[in-house]
Amino acid sequence: MFWGNCVKKVSGFKKKSQKFCLIKIFYYICNVKVTNMRFTVRVHIGDGVIQNVFHTNDQHIAIEKELELRKEYGDDNVWIADSLLELLVG
Repeated sequence: MFWGNCVKKVSGFKKKSQKFCLIKIFYYICNVKVTNMRFTVRVHIGDGVIQNVFHTNDQHIAIEKELELRKEYGDDNVWIADSLLELLVG
């Protein structure tokens, strides 16, 4: 199993901070659908202000909302933020 291998790798780390970080990521991946909204549609409304407009767990709904908002705010000012990817890249 994939998760079993991850747990074995976590226990092999010598530094506690590395082990804690991987356990935190593992916990977040398992619980993202239950407790948090994964996808957020964000809009740059001007003067460096970014507003979170829409939250959902369904990517196709986020894409539809992004396309609607792009007509109003422009292509460069609307995007989808994936909370799982943001956590993984730091």
